[in-house]
Amino acid sequence: MEHRGKIIRERIEEFGVSKAFIYKKLKIDKKTFDRLLATHNPPEEMIERIGNIIRHDFSIDFPDSKKTVFESENPLNVVAETRIVFSDQFMKQVLSDLEEIKIKLSNTNQLNKPEN
Repeated sequence: MEHRGKIIRERIEEFGVSKAFIYKKLKIDKKTFDRLLATHNPPEEMIERIGNIIRHDFSIDFPDSKKTVFESENPLNVVAETRIVFSDQFMKQVLSDLEEIKIKLSNTNQLNKPEN
């Protein structure tokens, strides 16, 4: 049998949601949450609740689980806690692209200036 706790931990990391945010939303302490993720087969109810928090349907990972029906709670509560990490290479490319746009805009502005 797959280690469901490990898979849940991986999904949490993929979504970038902090563990503290999740265990607080679950209203359990850190130690209980860590034990939950250490178990091979966490309770179905907890899998569904975690899925609801990170907006992930764990029936994709565990076909024998029921499909997660997301609560109507505002997903921005999760987004506010999400951390996005960009590589240095990506950031250098973004800065390079912005510099190129800046040059093009500058050239366009020079062309559009009225002559006196």
